[in-house]
Amino acid sequence: MIIREKIARPPSSYDAHLYTFIDVDINKQYLGVHKGAVDDDYQHSSTNVEFITRLNDPETHFEFHVLKYGSFEDMLEIEHSILSESKIQGLLSKDFYNKSTGSRKYKGPNLNKITNLYNKIVAIDEEGNPENFEIIPENLLVHKDMERIQCRFKTIDKTNQEEITQRLIASNGDISKCNPIVVFEGENTPEGDRRGNGTHTVTSCVASKLVSEIPVMRIPYENHKHLTEIERKRVCSLLNKPDEMVRKTTDWMDMAKDLKDNYLEHKIEPDSPYNKSFMDEVGLSAYFQERAIDKAMKDIAKDKLKGMNFIEWDASPHDAELSKDVDDYNDKPDYCAFQCSSASFKANRPLELFEKTNKKNCMIIMYHPTLKAEKAWNDREEQLKDGTWKTFEGGQTKWTRRFKECLKPKYKVHFIQKDMWESDGSK
Repeated sequence: MIIREKIARPPSSYDAHLYTFIDVDINKQYLGVHKGAVDDDYQHSSTNVEFITRLNDPETHFEFHVLKYGSFEDMLEIEHSILSESKIQGLLSKDFYNKSTGSRKYKGPNLNKITNLYNKIVAIDEEGNPENFEIIPENLLVHKDMERIQCRFKTIDKTNQEEITQRLIASNGDISKCNPIVVFEGENTPEGDRRGNGTHTVTSCVASKLVSEIPVMRIPYENHKHLTEIERKRVCSLLNKPDEMVRKTTDWMDMAKDLKDNYLEHKIEPDSPYNKSFMDEVGLSAYFQERAIDKAMKDIAKDKLKGMNFIEWDASPHDAELSKDVDDYNDKPDYCAFQCSSASFKANRPLELFEKTNKKNCMIIMYHPTLKAEKAWNDREEQLKDGTWKTFEGGQTKWTRRFKECLKPKYKVHFIQKDMWESDGSK
């Protein structure tokens, strides 16, 4: 019997949702995905007799939670990731009523494969020694010109390299605080070896002229041959998670490059929950995750719109144009106006202006601070898994409808959207 429901607030439009039935008596749950609305007649699709019996037993106690909303593919991917992680830990049958882990819906990087290899690389025993791959000193010159797995926006950060070099000089070449260089070995010959991290460490050691050997951890080909190139890059990004070591950590611009690469190869949108799970794993804060997503989306769009630059409307000189637009409408009879970011629209603003100015028309001049904000503000069509297309209502359509339904006919709220792109002068 369900004794409690906890339903996350739904967005204005969604294709599917991730839900769970929690058996609070024995701390076991059934995780599922439904393509449809939360309040329709659907209950679950489980064929587990034990689960169905207990759910229908008035003496048992279940909670029903709706966890996330989004596309059907995203929800299936999150479900698979949660169940797969439980299976890896040997806890699937203990913690879940689910008979299987479902199936991956993206052909992109597999987070479980990525984190499994990463965890093997960083695992240490009780004495602090590596559990799986030995660290040995190797001649620095072997690594000076070694090919690297490029997962960074900038190959070399000169400020960071100089900082490491100066620390090495000050310590007379002490590399004890440097993490080992991780090398992914080639299939047959040393010529196929590639450096997975430590580019700044290697270049700084060479520049210091005080280091002749560096610590190296080699990953045999057999241990990474099952990974795609993007999955190897993501292992390298995890190896550069922020910490206190003397090295260059993964930053939001590196992540933007990763998100763009993932989109170009697998068509996975930068703002997909699938990518967010990886950014959480890397340790990128929510603020820098948004910056990485925005940069990736802009770079993807710029590749499609050759010769165009994104307009920053809240910065000079474009902010002056916005202010002039507002002034022009305020000067019109029976019009009030204000400028607004599509990421921070509040419905009370036009109502306050109606009351303050006693005018009957409010012109809202919208600008988009990010591509993600523009995507959410406008209606869009997306192809569903079954091949059909669905129109998702954007913010402007939603608020236009609500104002029309709630305001007296004499009051009108209008929207104008400023252009997002301008020529960079190359054409």
